[in-house]
Amino acid sequence: MRIYIIGNEGITLCREPPATVDKGEIAVSSNEELHAARLSGKRLLALWNALPGIEKRTKVGGTRSAASFREP
Repeated sequence: MRIYIIGNEGITLCREPPATVDKGEIAVSSNEELHAARLSGKRLLALWNALPGIEKRTKVGGTRSAASFREP
């Protein structure tokens, strides 16, 4: 299982659920959890642009489209 920890410093990938999550961090493992996290479009854009090997963007079309990611 892949679990993404979203914090102020970016995104961390974990293979196991973390024992604790620091204040200000969000742990998500699915699109549904990401949508429920209610991140702003500005925050989603910053997270997207922090990912390695992606085309940088200057704006997002909306939080639903920005929060969509594909799970393998």
